[in-house]
Amino acid sequence: MTDFKSKIYTNEQIEAIIAEYKQSGDPITVFCKSRGHKPAYQTLKGWLDAVDQAAPAKNPAPAASAPTTPEGIKAEIARLQGAYKASLLSKVDRLKSDIEKLQQELAAAEKELEEVTA
Repeated sequence: MTDFKSKIYTNEQIEAIIAEYKQSGDPITVFCKSRGHKPAYQTLKGWLDAVDQAAPAKNPAPAASAPTTPEGIKAEIARLQGAYKASLLSKVDRLKSDIEKLQQELAAAEKELEEVTA
């Protein structure tokens, strides 16, 4: 796991965003635009570069096996739920921001319409 240095996002949020990006299959520019540029292209690119640098390029270590003990399974479930929750919180924040922006645009358009029709 990479330790990201971010003032805005937690490591769990960053990991969730990276996972969401990889799962989307979209180019990085399209992904960032669809999220209202949160995070910005440069920020996401830096995170992806950091993850790529943290992973060995040659002779990668064998993948960790799935936990087999009940405690290990519970811990993995809790970790995944935390990452999923962080992803959902990030999405909710983005959608709230989008709604606020659209409401402002609507109010401006309605005001302009009133001025034109008056």
